[in-house]
Amino acid sequence: MGKGLKGLARYAKTSYGADLSEQEAQVARTAFFDTYPDLRQWQEKTANEAKRTQRVVTPGGRVRDFTTEKGGYRYTEALNTPIQGGAAEVLLATLDRLDTHLDGIDAIVVNLVHDEIVLDVAEADTDRAKEAVKEAMVEGLLSQFPKASTVDLIEVHAGRDWAEAK
Repeated sequence: MGKGLKGLARYAKTSYGADLSEQEAQVARTAFFDTYPDLRQWQEKTANEAKRTQRVVTPGGRVRDFTTEKGGYRYTEALNTPIQGGAAEVLLATLDRLDTHLDGIDAIVVNLVHDEIVLDVAEADTDRAKEAVKEAMVEGLLSQFPKASTVDLIEVHAGRDWAEAK
C-alpha cells in the first residue's frame, strides 16, 4: 500500500466500485498495516535505503539505478521494483526448471502472462503436466525466496482452452 489516501480511495473506486472517503481510506490503511506490521517495516527500510543510495535491488540481484532515470528516485517505484522484479525472477526460475519436469510428458509451453504459464498438453498427460508445473513453480519460488511458504500458493488448472482453464 504505497498509495496516499486520495490514491487509495481512487483505486477502490476505479478497481472495485467502492466509494471511500479519505477518513475511511485511512481506517483501511491503518487496519492493513496493523495486520501486516512487517510489511510496513519492509516498506520504510526499502524506501529509506533507495532514497539514500538512489537504487533498489530485486531478490535475484537485478539493480534499478534511479540516477539514470528522468525524475530520479520515486517512492512507489522503489517499493514496486523489488516486488515486480522478484515475481519476474520467480517465473524465469520456474521456466528454467520446467523442461526438466516436463521430460517425457507430451506438453509444450505456448504462452506466459504475468505469473501464468500456459501449456498445450495431450489429454492423457494432463495430470502429469499439472504436477510438473506445480513442482517447477515451487522450485522457482524457493530459489528466489528460500524461506517462503508454498502452502496453497500455487494453483494449476486444466481446460480445453485458456478461458476454461481459468
